[in-house]
Amino acid sequence: MLKLKPNLRELVLLLVLAALSMGVAWYYLFFTPLNDSLVAAKEQLATAQLQLEERKQWQQRDAQTRQRLQQLQEEQAELQAQFDPISSTKDVIDNVVGLTRTNNTQVTSIELGAEQVTMAIQASSYTGARSLLESLEQSPSFSPGSVNISMDRDQDGGYTVRLQAKLTWGQAAAGDAEVYPRTVPFGR
Repeated sequence: MLKLKPNLRELVLLLVLAALSMGVAWYYLFFTPLNDSLVAAKEQLATAQLQLEERKQWQQRDAQTRQRLQQLQEEQAELQAQFDPISSTKDVIDNVVGLTRTNNTQVTSIELGAEQVTMAIQASSYTGARSLLESLEQSPSFSPGSVNISMDRDQDGGYTVRLQAKLTWGQAAAGDAEVYPRTVPFGR
C-alpha cells in the first residue's frame, strides 16, 4: 500500500475545503430555514398589525355608532314626550266624536285641559242626550264630574248637554287595578 504523506499545501487546501463545506452546509441547513421562518414571522406580524388597526377602526366606529344611537334615543324620547299630549288629545276628540255619532248628537265645543274636558253637545231629543251620557259614563276614558242638560230654545226642542269630566285616558284612578292604555282605539 502506498502511503502518502500530505504536505503543508495540501493540508491547508483540505482545511479550506472543510471550512467551505461547513459554511455551505451551515448556510443551507441552518441559515436558509431560519431566514425563511423570520420572513414568515415578519409577514404574520404585518398581517396582525393590519388586523389590529382594522379592529381599532371598528371599535371607534362602534363607539361612534353607540353614541349616535344614544343621541337618537334621547331625541326619540323628547319627540315622544312632545307627541304624547297631541296624540292623547286627538284620541280623546276621536272618542267623543265617535260617541256622538252613535247617539245622533253633535259636539258644539270641546275644551281639553291636562286632566279635564269640558264639552257642549247638541242633541235633538232628551233620549239622545241621556244615551250619550250613559255612553260617557261607561267609557273608561271619562269620569263625569258635572252635567248640565238644558233645553235649547233656539232650535226646535233640542237639548244642550254641558259636561265637565275628569279624563282617565290611559290611566287608572288610585286604587283601581284596571288600566286603559292610550293605544286602544276607543271611538274609532
